[in-house]
Amino acid sequence: MHRIVSIVFIVVCVISGFLLLASEQVVKHDYPVSVIQNDSIRVTVLMPDELNGYYRSTRFDWSGMIAQINYGDHEFLQAWEMYDGTVHGGVHDPLTPGTGTGTAEEFRNPLGYEEANVGEPFVKIGVGVLQRASQDPYFWDYPYKIIQSGKWDIQINKSSIVFKQSMVTDFGYAYDYEKQIRLIDNKAELEIIHMLKNCGAKPIFANPYCHNFFSFDNYPGGQNYKMVFPNDVCPVDQFDSRITFEGNEIKINEDDLRNDWIGGHINAGTSKEYTVINSKTRTSIKVIEDKDLGPFYIYMSRTSVCAEPMVEFSIDNGQSFTWKRTYQFNKNLRIK
Repeated sequence: MHRIVSIVFIVVCVISGFLLLASEQVVKHDYPVSVIQNDSIRVTVLMPDELNGYYRSTRFDWSGMIAQINYGDHEFLQAWEMYDGTVHGGVHDPLTPGTGTGTAEEFRNPLGYEEANVGEPFVKIGVGVLQRASQDPYFWDYPYKIIQSGKWDIQINKSSIVFKQSMVTDFGYAYDYEKQIRLIDNKAELEIIHMLKNCGAKPIFANPYCHNFFSFDNYPGGQNYKMVFPNDVCPVDQFDSRITFEGNEIKINEDDLRNDWIGGHINAGTSKEYTVINSKTRTSIKVIEDKDLGPFYIYMSRTSVCAEPMVEFSIDNGQSFTWKRTYQFNKNLRIK
């Protein structure tokens, strides 16, 4: 009897060991997050933190990066915990420039890079003061040294979060930046409202956009997805046969974009809105911008289908600019 018990104990230990080993292969995150919600949707927001934050690199704005949006049983953003910035996936590294997720926003052109010498500072709004590394032109995917990360004042309520960052430099650039993520009462609707004020001697030219890593219920990018605009849309860059432009729709022709991503600029005309639809999940997101759009890039891969319209503006000392993006979520669609 004792022999049987001993054998059982050994087997249990071995199995437990294998389970423990297997569990150690799964990276468990301890990134700081906050959750806001209303009666319809639940939004998980990654909080900026220079020691423990999910994103601590130099490309994307650290604030207001939404990890996931839940509406009923549906999810609308890509899997984020193990996202490594590639279409193949891997261990997430917070210090890699391309590992932003969800609603990853970027002020594409930095302030003062062209006038800075090698080793001198320039500014990336939403990140902080960075150091120019070489004579090469600015490259968004290079991990520049962070001289001074921007400090955040954060206010959290049940259905909204407000991020504020003020930056003052000794080389002419200064700003107040505010971003609010707000849920609309009794609606499956979310707003991201931005304000940028120029507090420095030098003018600010800004061209922010949102990467919008959409992935409905983790279905891989493929022919179940399409983008629909209120007016006809056409390519600016050359796309391959995996993409079709049909009037006001952009369609994917492959069942699963396994091997590589597709990307390029499009001409969306005067449109300030678009809708991403998944016929398999019968869900959609309608995105509405409140300002005229500049360059409009789309990016499609196995992990996400992204629309990235850019807003462009210039502000002198004392001037400010506001812009808003609204997301409307739908489920149980009747697909034709």
